[in-house]
Amino acid sequence: MFSVSNAKAGHENRHFHVYIRPEGVLGCEIRNESAMNYGFKAANAVKADYKGKPAENIIALQADKEKGTYQLFANGEKVLTVDAAALGGYRFISEITGLDTVSLGATKRGGINKYTFGGNIHKIEVYETPLTDEELIEETKKTAYPELQQIFHKNDGTGANYYRIPALLTLKSGTVISAADARFGGTHDSPNNIDIAVARSEDGGKNWSKPELPFHYEDYEDNTLEIPVGTQTRVNQSASFIDPVLLQDEETERVFLISDAMAVDMVLRRQLQEADIKKFKGKNT
Repeated sequence: MFSVSNAKAGHENRHFHVYIRPEGVLGCEIRNESAMNYGFKAANAVKADYKGKPAENIIALQADKEKGTYQLFANGEKVLTVDAAALGGYRFISEITGLDTVSLGATKRGGINKYTFGGNIHKIEVYETPLTDEELIEETKKTAYPELQQIFHKNDGTGANYYRIPALLTLKSGTVISAADARFGGTHDSPNNIDIAVARSEDGGKNWSKPELPFHYEDYEDNTLEIPVGTQTRVNQSASFIDPVLLQDEETERVFLISDAMAVDMVLRRQLQEADIKKFKGKNT
């Protein structure tokens, strides 16, 4: 979306850019050949479409030398914080050699526009000093889509980036309960790091409690992994709880949460079976 680069031939890896991708990724690169190669991204951070129409997103990058951090903001939320020390220390645009081109909607590398943006850019602002977190949340929340009430979402405290297979049940008391797969290792099915998240509403779905993980394997830490939609990366050695169902006994009013439980040995067994089937098919074709 926005870049500063050394556009001359032979210097393709000297650039800074902030980018978004159709699958919802918001990211940044700061490169100066082999001397500096910083890259970080947040998956499921922006929207490509909303209600069948192209979505609007307000995004921000905060590079704070005093704090030694890089932060990404989108649509009223802080979606990523990166400790510069983990990358090799705080560095920024001034340390890129031979910068000569500023671009909107692309990054000029070797005299050619690369990473072209397919949408419209309405406005861009650059500040000499970093705005505060609160200021950036306020500035970017104009595209927060407040009418879209999400029960489970990236920053709900569970650590999961994605949710799938929702279940919804209204109890006799009027309380509404929702459950869903909390998928930590991308959007994939098992084998993957998947737990079951549950939240409840006492006002007909207008407001929801902070999600909890009643079905939870502890074989992997519940870290937010920035795995974009469509990639093959997953936590493929983890056990999984998957596909929740909610029921209430009409007589006792007791509530049941049921899901499939995929233990690690079951996952590995299925992988081996699939490998044997492929091998068998290969011998007969």
